[in-house]
Amino acid sequence: MAGGGRGRASLNLHRLQDPNARDVLKVIWDQIDMLQGLTNAPVYRGDVNAAGYAMQNLADATNPQDAVTLKQLQAATNVQHISRQLSASGTAPLNVTNLIGNGGTVTIGSHQQRLATPATPGAWFYEGIGDHATNWLYTGSPDSTWVYVAGIYLSSAADLPSPSTMTANDIGATFLQQDYAEGNALWWWNGNKWDGVGTLRGTLSAIPTADTRFNGMYYEATDFNRVYICTGAAWVDAPGQPTRHQIGLFDSAPGTGWALCDGSNATFSTSPAGTAVAATPNITGLSNYLVGGPALGSGSHNGANGTDFTINYQVYLPYIRL
Repeated sequence: MAGGGRGRASLNLHRLQDPNARDVLKVIWDQIDMLQGLTNAPVYRGDVNAAGYAMQNLADATNPQDAVTLKQLQAATNVQHISRQLSASGTAPLNVTNLIGNGGTVTIGSHQQRLATPATPGAWFYEGIGDHATNWLYTGSPDSTWVYVAGIYLSSAADLPSPSTMTANDIGATFLQQDYAEGNALWWWNGNKWDGVGTLRGTLSAIPTADTRFNGMYYEATDFNRVYICTGAAWVDAPGQPTRHQIGLFDSAPGTGWALCDGSNATFSTSPAGTAVAATPNITGLSNYLVGGPALGSGSHNGANGTDFTINYQVYLPYIRL
């Protein structure tokens, strides 16, 4: 069989009656021809069992039914390669909307809309209002409930969800209030109620209605220079606040939170947070408030024996705490 080579026809395989024998002889002869380089590659008509041996020196696959090499397989499944392919520019952008399978649904809406939307396992809900930049991301759990995943909600106090609409699945939800001209407040949901930190600032008339969302929070009334703390049911004076209606003597106006005792009406703050109008004492003209101190004024007088002497005095004006 060596040397000039033989074609399959020389075997007269058609004379063999047993078809299995014919196939076996064809495979054997094809292998011999391949080793001698005499014919085209063999055509297998059954499964190929390599008996634990590797197929080596394969060419890279070019046709859909070609076997692939390890090099091609690694390149096709390489994460960096996939990333480069997805980020490559082109005229036909990749559309990943409405992908088939779990997790393909992403809904955007308000807090109330999320509560009304069925929580399909694997679905996502981006909870926000208007054009606020960052809000809350939820996912549908296997038991078909929404579970908080991440995010900070930036909005006004009016948008802070009522505790009655929050559950243990919302643990960790964080809310940053940014609607007051001065100061911010940060809340997070502990599974049962809102816990907050920070001090709100504004006029007393702008103080939010007290409820459990503000429990433990402080509010600085800038028009009375007074700080309140929320008990959950009411805003009351925070510890250490000055006593109302106390009178102090000042050599100049003390500023916000005080009124001159000249008999005119003044608006006083109250606790709980409110206001009341009352007349101030009229005591600005009493000489009792001329006391010794750094000289703002002086006067010369003749003593009993005719000796002149000088009295230095400081004028203090009475103010009442509002």
